[in-house]
Amino acid sequence: MKNIYKIVIVFYFLFLNLITFAQGGPGDENNIGSSNLEGGDTPTSPINSQLWILILIGVMYSFFIINRNRQIKKIKLTSR
Repeated sequence: MKNIYKIVIVFYFLFLNLITFAQGGPGDENNIGSSNLEGGDTPTSPINSQLWILILIGVMYSFFIINRNRQIKKIKLTSR
């Protein structure tokens, strides 16, 4: 159960940055009160600020897959 809490906390902090940048800035509302996301020149959101996290996750996942495949091959070779 503790592992689930750790995973939830990690994903929370990973996506916290995305949630905060996804909100509209001041002056993004039209006369009705809803946000006007399609019109006008709005500033763009940075997409490369947390890119290193994705790279790190990709490298860790690739090492996990490589080690798992090596273990499977080792088990197949010893069972013959």
